[in-house]
Amino acid sequence: MARRELLGAAAALLVVALAGWQVASWRSGVSTLPLAHGVLMPGQRGEPVTIPAGRCKLDVLLPSLAPNGAYRARVQLPDGSPRSLGAWRSKDQWLTLDVDFAPGHHVLFLARQTGEGREEYEYVFDVEGSP
Repeated sequence: MARRELLGAAAALLVVALAGWQVASWRSGVSTLPLAHGVLMPGQRGEPVTIPAGRCKLDVLLPSLAPNGAYRARVQLPDGSPRSLGAWRSKDQWLTLDVDFAPGHHVLFLARQTGEGREEYEYVFDVEGSP
C-alpha cells in the first residue's frame, strides 16, 4: 500500500508542477505564435516591399559585393526620427534582424566600417497592419 501512496503523491506533484508552469507562462505573456517574416533585397525598384506591423523576423540580402561581417543597423521611422537597431553579423550575404515596427514608411540603413571609410546600404519598405 505504501508504494501506491508514493506513486499517487508523485503523480499529484507532477500535475501541480505542470499546472503552475502553464499559469506562469500565460502570465509572462510568452506567445507561441510564430513571428511574421519579411525579406528585403538590395536595389529593389518600384513599390516598396511591405512587411507586417509588430514583431517580425526580417531577412536582409546584402549587395553582391558587400563582404560578410558586422553591420550597424538603424531605421528612419515614418516621422523622420532615427532608431538604432544595434550591431548584427551577416552570414552568406544575409542579415537576419528581429524587429518591431509600427505602420508607415521606413528606411533601413546598414553600415559597415572599412579600412577606406564607411559603406552604407539603404532599403526602403512599408509596414502595414496593426501590431
